[in-house]
Amino acid sequence: MDLLPDEQQAAIAQTARNMIEKSGPLERLRSLSPTDKVTDDAFWASAARNGFFALDVPDELGGAGLGLAEQTLIFRELGRGLVPGPFLGTALGVQAALAADSGDLLEEISSGARPVGLLERIGDNLYRTLDFGEATTWVVADDVTALYDDAAIEVVEVKNEVDPATRPAHLRVAGRPLVEVASDEFDGNAYMSILLAAILSGSAEATRDMSASYTKVREQFGVPIGSFQAVKHRCADMAVRAEAATQIVTLAALAAAETRSDARLLGLTALSIGRDHATRNAGDNIQNHGAIGLTAEHGASLYLERTQVWCTVGLPATELREAILDAPNERPV
Repeated sequence: MDLLPDEQQAAIAQTARNMIEKSGPLERLRSLSPTDKVTDDAFWASAARNGFFALDVPDELGGAGLGLAEQTLIFRELGRGLVPGPFLGTALGVQAALAADSGDLLEEISSGARPVGLLERIGDNLYRTLDFGEATTWVVADDVTALYDDAAIEVVEVKNEVDPATRPAHLRVAGRPLVEVASDEFDGNAYMSILLAAILSGSAEATRDMSASYTKVREQFGVPIGSFQAVKHRCADMAVRAEAATQIVTLAALAAAETRSDARLLGLTALSIGRDHATRNAGDNIQNHGAIGLTAEHGASLYLERTQVWCTVGLPATELREAILDAPNERPV
């Protein structure tokens, strides 16, 4: 199994990175007020045109005919760039519509016309989201993966945000789903875990690069601080974490696409490692930058805030560890 990207995969990642850098998400995040819409409509439309949501949809259905591994490349770049918007829910919605054989929904969601927000159950018919006001359709990945129109959703409470790029709220489902897909047809939780792990690996890479660049030019006692052993070792640890998070995501995506016997174990492990390594890299990045890293004007604080929010999505930490221990661990033949 080759975990290194080929030329086509490298081109996909580079195209996404160029588009994200051109849109300047970090600059936009700094200027957002709590009432502003977080999704950059121009970038959203461009992302849809370039197939961000349909890389792993068969080409006869309007997709690129690639796989989950290629889709993780896009989400790694979204994490690297801190791109705001309901990208995770929309990618999940595409797969739910595909599994339900709903061609109209598939076309509307993959084209960006139906942004899909992610709902996570927190109680009896009570759900949390980070996409309030950003979506016209909603997806729930539970025992079944279901898509709901916005008219089927009621607002319970709008919450205060920690991260300027998220809009948290508690919602209630009050209508019937547009489509439902059983977990044996499409495991929405497993798919979401891998894409979320990809986002976190991108964040780990971005904070690694941010620290490496800063410690080369910031001087103390007449020399770059990157020459100090403590800083040097911290940056090396960040590099190892970023690489580990990226490789386990790739392995998990390939295993899921091939329906290997260890696919569930690898997917859950990728999310656990992604959370840990992205969080630790974000913290070390603050440490390497010193006091300036804590200011709202610096990108380091944005990565720390977003990583903390991303780590609340998916299974809680305790349940995630239990799920890893319970997952089938036999090696594939």
